[in-house]
Amino acid sequence: MKMDAIKSDLIGSVNTNNNLVDIAVGANLVAVETINLGLASVLKEQQHPEKVIEEAGNLNSLPVKKLVQFLESTILLKASIGMAVVNSLLPVPQKYDNGNAFRLIQSKSKGKNLGIIGHFHFVNRLKSTTKNCWVFEKEPQGEDLHESKIYEFLPQCDVVAITGQTIINNTLGQIIELSQKAYKIILGPSAPLSPVLFDYGIDAIGGVRINQNDAVKRYIIQGANFRQLPGLDRLIIHK
Repeated sequence: MKMDAIKSDLIGSVNTNNNLVDIAVGANLVAVETINLGLASVLKEQQHPEKVIEEAGNLNSLPVKKLVQFLESTILLKASIGMAVVNSLLPVPQKYDNGNAFRLIQSKSKGKNLGIIGHFHFVNRLKSTTKNCWVFEKEPQGEDLHESKIYEFLPQCDVVAITGQTIINNTLGQIIELSQKAYKIILGPSAPLSPVLFDYGIDAIGGVRINQNDAVKRYIIQGANFRQLPGLDRLIIHK
């Protein structure tokens, strides 16, 4: 499954005629304000730090139609900004559940094989309730598996929890293909609350709605991570 189709459909689903209000880029997160405040995790180049955002310093003067195209950039930080732009343009879903995606993952994976893309803070709490809990990371820690192990283990999974960062780094399509039979939930600050992802095999999306825009932007530019942010409502939408 090609990521350019997923990204193109996400971009095509939002109204880019809205005005840009503000952009805040921190050490861990990006916030973009248009009709809402949208978030995304900051991903950066590890081997090619010379890749830069040429428009830096002038982002606020760029039209939203151009900023949303950043999602398709091969520069990870630029794609992170584009993801936050898309999230800022998405309307609040009409139907959603309130609550943390952890409980949904826990209920769906009890006694089953669970694959987790990204080392979420709740990983250890799931290991006692699942048959197997395999965590895949670019930089494994503890019992994590290297991301290259997804080819072996994802086809065995009954449930797969996926970080929204996989849209930014172009790995979501491959993950979906390897876990076609599994129940799939994508979650985290980068995850777009968009039914577009349901067309590609995602079953549920756990994202956020911001209700304290200024406070969240202040925390982000001062280096906060997602768990430190105030003023968040966690929402889940289902296929």
